[in-house]
Amino acid sequence: MIGKLKGKIVEIYGNEAYLETSGGVFYKVFITSDIIQKFPLNTNVELYTYLNVREDELTLFAFHTVESYRIFMMLINVDGVGPKMAYAIIASHQPDAIKQAVLASDVDFFQQVRGVGKKTAQRILVDLTDKFGEEFDIATIQESPEDIDVIDALVALGFKRSNARKALQKLDKTARIEDKIKQALQILSEK
Repeated sequence: MIGKLKGKIVEIYGNEAYLETSGGVFYKVFITSDIIQKFPLNTNVELYTYLNVREDELTLFAFHTVESYRIFMMLINVDGVGPKMAYAIIASHQPDAIKQAVLASDVDFFQQVRGVGKKTAQRILVDLTDKFGEEFDIATIQESPEDIDVIDALVALGFKRSNARKALQKLDKTARIEDKIKQALQILSEK
């Protein structure tokens, strides 16, 4: 998985850009207007990324902050919300505004985003309210992209996200991702 890219944005076409790495590889990524405003062409940038894999295409979505990336990951786990819709929400609103809308149960906030209907907005609120309430605080998030990958892998294996986070705190921080997952599985199976 491509978790982060470092390089220069050398071309922009609407909400797509080409990012050139120091090795001379060009990645085509979806970007938000915030990224375009913060980083003019040919300036160095470091972006978190999500690689969406489909049978007929690979798509990279870029995020300037880990907070935006985390909210995106929560959104794509909501039934009926795919990566493009989740990215549209992230591109339309700042992470703090999304959190406040969820905590205020503001259906209209999400319906302002093109393609989000009332039922989908309600599903987003139901699914994210619990996550924001018990395990997500933008001000205190300290997880690295590697830690996020470990947590996501454990959740995919059927463990609760909160239990995966607790196990992560007991792991060797210098270990490789694969080793962290193995260590976490041992910790979680002992419970």
